[in-house]
Amino acid sequence: MSTTAITQRLRLPGGRPFHLLILSLAVSSCGDWLYNVALLALVFQRTGSATWVALTTAVRVLPIVVLGPIGGVLADRYDRRRLMIASDLSRVLLMVALAAVATAGLPIILAPLIAAAATAASVPQAPCVAACTARFVTDAELQRAQALRAAIGQAAVVVGPALGALVLLASAPPIAILLNALTFLGSA
Repeated sequence: MSTTAITQRLRLPGGRPFHLLILSLAVSSCGDWLYNVALLALVFQRTGSATWVALTTAVRVLPIVVLGPIGGVLADRYDRRRLMIASDLSRVLLMVALAAVATAGLPIILAPLIAAAATAASVPQAPCVAACTARFVTDAELQRAQALRAAIGQAAVVVGPALGALVLLASAPPIAILLNALTFLGSA
């Protein structure tokens, strides 16, 4: 069954550009949560410390708090497509670096720092997706499109960690982290 047939059957709002944007969001968001499980597993494996896990989470989230408002400004001033692609490609490189930290046994302090850099690189993503959503659908479809976008974000919170746990059962954190890199590559 073709992508067009699937989207028509699901009655998704918008056309091909919106469908690709939503697919990209779904893949990337699930990868983010998958990687979060792997990151915390890596930190706990290496340190055995819940404090390190908590600090890693705080350091990983801090760039959104500090830089979040800048994402909207960037989305308003620059080409959104290029911003999203640059964000995804930057995060591919950062995930490869994080997997190298995990594989090579490099100092664990690098893990939260790289995670923070990846979060910082993601800052323009959400405002770009929101702005593109409004551009890719008709006014009559906008409410459904925004609801779909929000639902994907919430579903990823459940699906991503579950996938992360499955990947960690079958392999190790570096593999899960590299899978996240592939989600960003696919998203880009």
